[in-house]
Amino acid sequence: MHVPDEKRSKLDPKAEKCIFIGYSLEQKGYRCFNPSTRKLQVSRDVVFDEMVGWYSPLKVAEYREARNGDVSSNVE
Repeated sequence: MHVPDEKRSKLDPKAEKCIFIGYSLEQKGYRCFNPSTRKLQVSRDVVFDEMVGWYSPLKVAEYREARNGDVSSNVE
């Protein structure tokens, strides 16, 4: 999501990664959750990257190992 010039300094990034929540009913734009600031924001200037998952591959691998460990312990 784009960060306007008024809300950033010269060296701050021009965009923030957010999670798409849905569409705003009160105004035109997308509702996005910013996990670093823990706030909901509405913006019309959004670029979706559908090829990148939100969760890191490491967390997904840990989750699969935990589930596989639980299943094997239940089988015994």
